[in-house]
Amino acid sequence: MICLTIVLIALIAALFYVYFTWNFDYWKKRGVEGPKPKPFIGSYPGMFSKTTHMVDDYERIYRSYKDKERFVGVFNLRDPQLLITDPKLGRDILVANFKNFHDNTLSKLVNREQDPLFSEHPFIISGADWKTTRQMISPALAGNRLKAYYPIILQTCEKLKKHLSKVCKSPPKEGVDAKELSKMFTLDIIAAGIYDVDSENFTDKHPTEMFKITEGLFNQNLFFLFYSTLISMFPKLMSVFHVSFFDYKVGKYFTKVLDQSAKRKEKSGVLGQDFLSFLMELEKRNPMTRSKMTAHTMSFLIDGFDTTACLITNVLLYIARNPEVQEKIIQESEDNIDENGSPTLETINDLKYLDAVFHEAYRVLPPVLFYSKICTEKIEIERKDGSKFLIEEGVECVIPNLSYQKDEHYFENPDVFDDERLIEDGVLKKLKNEGLLMPFGDGPRACMGMRLATLELKAFLIETVRNFKVSVNKKTRIDNKIDPNLFIGCLDGGVWLDFEPRKKDL
Repeated sequence: MICLTIVLIALIAALFYVYFTWNFDYWKKRGVEGPKPKPFIGSYPGMFSKTTHMVDDYERIYRSYKDKERFVGVFNLRDPQLLITDPKLGRDILVANFKNFHDNTLSKLVNREQDPLFSEHPFIISGADWKTTRQMISPALAGNRLKAYYPIILQTCEKLKKHLSKVCKSPPKEGVDAKELSKMFTLDIIAAGIYDVDSENFTDKHPTEMFKITEGLFNQNLFFLFYSTLISMFPKLMSVFHVSFFDYKVGKYFTKVLDQSAKRKEKSGVLGQDFLSFLMELEKRNPMTRSKMTAHTMSFLIDGFDTTACLITNVLLYIARNPEVQEKIIQESEDNIDENGSPTLETINDLKYLDAVFHEAYRVLPPVLFYSKICTEKIEIERKDGSKFLIEEGVECVIPNLSYQKDEHYFENPDVFDDERLIEDGVLKKLKNEGLLMPFGDGPRACMGMRLATLELKAFLIETVRNFKVSVNKKTRIDNKIDPNLFIGCLDGGVWLDFEPRKKDL
């Protein structure tokens, strides 16, 4: 009996081994070089060790092959992928050859019927539905709407200033959690700009129910990551086993917030410039359910809360490490403020130095660490030697933008934050065209909210450094190590800052 059990276990182990390795010759058959994959792991051991981030695996592979070929054959567990080592080819995938790489990889993991809230996100939705949704929603972020959002951003900046003044009266020994502060800021703008409600984040009620539930939404990502790994190993499981990106309670809560706000607007008969008002106007021409309206607002919540907060946090980190940068931001902003002491919407976009600081901080530590696209229509691309290679439909292509941004071939002393590296006219456009620096992606599926996110970031930084000296608390690490447990690029251990009022009356 014991012998039979051992034989069965050995047989099952052998079957698993064969299942996980049977296509490990995929790239070899097609003449594509790449590192030897490991059974049950593929090419990315960092995915499981959690001592390093998966992008560190991308970096290791990129460094080994970037001078040999424009792409490398790798494996995500058992699935073949192309890791793009040529930045120009990476941008071509996003822009020139967009029709061949129409969909994002994450769309494969979302079931539209079982996950109606997340599946409407412009990043997730695929095929012709994506184009329809983008055309419908993009006017909400056009110039006139941005003008309406800007006063909301300035109001939140005022709340931020008062909050930090209060903190400075009794500063915490371990400093202020910059990510927490940034999330309070972004959610306050989201609450007012989308749902036309007050988040109450900068009151004694913090953390509010809205804040805790929104944070819970992103904690759910860890389980979703486990689910995505499982589906990658056993794709057919998706037909019988599905995990929603959104926890049921999250969807229920924001549906309730939307319903209450919509009823209030219907009763008053007045629609504002917030996103919900935009959807209610749209509903008159294109009928949609409340569930669909909630899904569209949740899309803005996902993009505008955590990722934007991470961007603000990372920029704060580098200006806190470099006090002279704060003085330059103050000097530039003082020349471009109105009678109320705030930069106008027109002038804030013309702050050349602040723009260079933001892009340089993004270059060193970006929230978005890579882009991943699915080949939706086969295409021939050129190898380094000029010959052609066919990318087959269904193959995933990973664009490791952080590796490009850390390459000394493109950037001198790439690990060093240099506030004036990107300040010359035309530099940012040139780097974007070369695929070397694309903070919000590029091409038709570039982030729709990039202008709003940039406005929030710049307004936050100006309000903060004009009123407070920002320094790094000793709790913050001194290097740029990325937290291996998070999907987006955040400093391991967090960013902890100290604030000191520049004026006694603050």
